[in-house]
Parts: sequence; structure tokens; C-alpha cells
Amino acid sequence: TIVQIIMALIAQCSIMTKRILVSVCCVLFYTSQASTQEGVMHSNIAARRDTAQNIMDAHDGSYRLFNGTWHYYAMAYGTCKENGVRCDSCGTGTGNTINLWTSPDLASWTLSGNVFPEHPTCVYYRPNVVYNANIGQYVLWINAQKCSACPLGSTACYLTATSPTPTGPFKLRGNKM
Repeated sequence: TIVQIIMALIAQCSIMTKRILVSVCCVLFYTSQASTQEGVMHSNIAARRDTAQNIMDAHDGSYRLFNGTWHYYAMAYGTCKENGVRCDSCGTGTGNTINLWTSPDLASWTLSGNVFPEHPTCVYYRPNVVYNANIGQYVLWINAQKCSACPLGSTACYLTATSPTPTGPFKLRGNKM
């Protein structure tokens, strides 16, 4: 099969070439899964803008389709300005929020706002939301560091929060190391 041929070719490649090939495959797979409307294109050069033409303050996010609407849960850095020493100082700040953007077509996005307004002070990364039919709730989980809500003695954990709707607000439910 074609997969066996590709795997045989990859086996002969150097580690760096394998990493590049895996990265390309992941991008191609993600692109094919994320866009349900032909012609939707996102640039890695131009700033993504919302329906009000504001630059979207959205980082480390995840996309989900709930009830026919796309939801993009992402970290927002707000008014944080880079300090010129490191290019990630805003991403490691504790004043960031988890914002939600919604779209009917993956092209036009509208800011819904902060979905986790009553959150502990932490450095957050990569919010993700799924629907749990067993409890009838949407579950937010997020990686956290430097966080008072992490178990005693740990420097990092993930937090979980729930909401009856995908738009929040999410309420803290637990943590794990």
C-alpha cells in the first residue's frame, strides 16, 4: 500500500528529515480536519482579525465544533508588552485570560470573552474543551504552572473546570499533577 511505501522511505531518512516530514504531515492532517468550507485560508504572516477588524489576541489555542459553531479557546495576553529580552515574556505571565472566539465558517471570528473569569493566579498553557455526555457538562482542562491551585509541592499541574454551555463561564473543579 501507499502507507507502507511511505513508511519504508521515511525509515531511510535522517532524524532531522523525519522530524520535518512528521511536522508537514501533522500540518496537512490538521488543515484537512479543521476546514469544512472550501477556500478558508489562514496566514502565518498576516495578523488574524475578528469581525470588528481587531487583531485577535489568541495564543496556544484549540478549535472545537459544538452545535454547528466553531469555538476557538485561546490564551489572551491583554495589554502585556514584550520586554525585548525574551520573546515569550507575555506567554509566561500570570495575568493572562482564557478567551473564546466563535465562528460559523473558520474565517470570520467574534470574541465571546473570558470563559474562565474566576480562575486562580497561574501561568496557563493550551486550553482545551470537550463535551462530557456522562455529566452533561463541557469540560475545560488547561496546563498550569506557578499555581496556587496545583497540589502542594508541585510546580505544574493541569486544572479542570466545567460549564453547562461551551461559552462558559467555567468553574474550577480539580487539579492533577
